[in-house]
Amino acid sequence: AGRISVGRNEDSKQGYLFFETMNTWEATPWLALHLNPKLAWSGNGTPWGVGLAANIQLGQSFQLIPEVNLVASDEGGTNGSNGSLALRWLASSSTAVDVYVSNASGIYDLGQLLGNDQVRVGARLAFSF
Repeated sequence: AGRISVGRNEDSKQGYLFFETMNTWEATPWLALHLNPKLAWSGNGTPWGVGLAANIQLGQSFQLIPEVNLVASDEGGTNGSNGSLALRWLASSSTAVDVYVSNASGIYDLGQLLGNDQVRVGARLAFSF
């Protein structure tokens, strides 16, 4: 799978294009490994990196998801590389709730290539249809 997104900063009017491929290998029925190359283009540089993650099935309804984004370019600043840890509750076949801790600037798109000095805690509700 892949994802392409575009965006623009409201203050500077600087735009960006983000591209990511999502590659998953189901090693066992309880472990899936992910290798996700990521690249962004903007007037401020071209940060790129790779995301390494796993989905570890903890039971019928829970998964532990560790992830690290290794940023190879310095546009992400000294805090470019970052990591996250999430606990996913599979509430139904179409609904999941994640509780996570991360030092990435964001959990989607360009934010994955930018680190943060502070650790954030958050939640995400996902629906599939």
